Amino acid sequence: MITEPKNGLVDWHSIKWDKVNKTVRNLRQRIYRATQSGEWKQVRNLQKLMLRSLSNTLLSVKRVTQENQGKDTSGIDRLSSKSFL
Repeated sequence: MITEPKNGLVDWHSIKWDKVNKTVRNLRQRIYRATQSGEWKQVRNLQKLMLRSLSNTLLSVKRVTQENQGKDTSGIDRLSSKSFL
């Protein structure tokens, strides 16, 4: 799992996306398996872990800003951002 740096900032270009994807996929599979076996306490605990996961947050931001179909749509200021930090 990716840990958050002390200053709270993550260098976007140094993120290992294959590791991020693997971590999120692993958590999803664990949630699925716990659901199938009816272990509801474990399901809730894993969901909380997923919500607090830096990997999940990074992947969510990447999907919204770079992979989303409307990523080139202009915002309220009628400008679209073509690059990321």
